[in-house]
Amino acid sequence: MVNSILFAFALAGSLFAAESTPSNETGHRSSYYKNGEIHVNILGTPEGKPLTTGYSDFKPSWSKTGDMLVFFRRVKNDPDVSKW
Repeated sequence: MVNSILFAFALAGSLFAAESTPSNETGHRSSYYKNGEIHVNILGTPEGKPLTTGYSDFKPSWSKTGDMLVFFRRVKNDPDVSKW
């Protein structure tokens, strides 16, 4: 549906392109949402900039292979879920 309010987005490819070693050698990655922004970082490192901004994104989840991240994006701010 074109007018649907919740979208699932997949981010493919390397989320840490600047790193030269695989993530399993540097630590475990985590993903979470805070204030409508998706964050991804390696556990035990300082929190970096959010991966997404400007929308109400939530509920990130890694693919089974760990190379893609999917999350929901609410594009309409309506407390009545049936109108989404």
